[in-house]
Amino acid sequence: MREDSKYKLMNNLLDIGEAMIDCGAEVIRVEDTVSRIGYAYEVNRMDVFVITSCINITMEFQDGTQLTKVRRFRKMTSIDLAKLERINALSREICIHPISTEELQKRVDDILQRKIRKVKMLCGYIMGASAFTMFFGGNVTDALLAACIGVFVCAFQLFLSPIFMNSVVSQFIITFLAGFAVAVMTSVVPWLHQDEVTIGVIMLLVPGVALTNSLRDILLGDTLSGILRMIEALLLAATLAIGIIFSFWLCARCFG
Repeated sequence: MREDSKYKLMNNLLDIGEAMIDCGAEVIRVEDTVSRIGYAYEVNRMDVFVITSCINITMEFQDGTQLTKVRRFRKMTSIDLAKLERINALSREICIHPISTEELQKRVDDILQRKIRKVKMLCGYIMGASAFTMFFGGNVTDALLAACIGVFVCAFQLFLSPIFMNSVVSQFIITFLAGFAVAVMTSVVPWLHQDEVTIGVIMLLVPGVALTNSLRDILLGDTLSGILRMIEALLLAATLAIGIIFSFWLCARCFG
């Protein structure tokens, strides 16, 4: 393999690993996928180490040369199972029929440039908030209010969350504003049920996938990554609770 192809392959593997972590994949899946792609290109040895904020890859080629690279990423994890499935499909295709490193880079770039359609994401927030509200005992009016607040939550996460490097700050602000909106509306309109609407909105922000992946990482032996993810998930959950409590307290003080 030529020297330039080696560096292209390394960069592509780093892009794939970072994208999988950003999509919410568990650590063992990332390490296994990156290693399999490397072996498909006849790399003698692949050593891949991944945690939630860093990926380290060392490749040993047939001519005895070694290449090591570390990438640190700070983006907040977002769940995108569609992008994750496309990456998995690409990795399976490469393991069966390897393509050139140039073509691999093009395919990876195409996957990374695809974004979730904002309309689909908005529909998901509306359906999720309203469905959970009715599931937990709310009526149609409660579901409509939860859907409206779900639109606000979606807009905040699409346009304002990327501004904050700290996900805890972003979670607190959006939870506080959403909780304050619920408290104000249910105080003004007496036939609305505060508890049911609140639960419907909160379910949009609960870090369930992160907590599930943390437990899976721990059970599969990736203790460090599992603990890091669990701490992050519990911190976000605690921030969610604090934001809701503070918003209700402030509303009670303002509106008596």
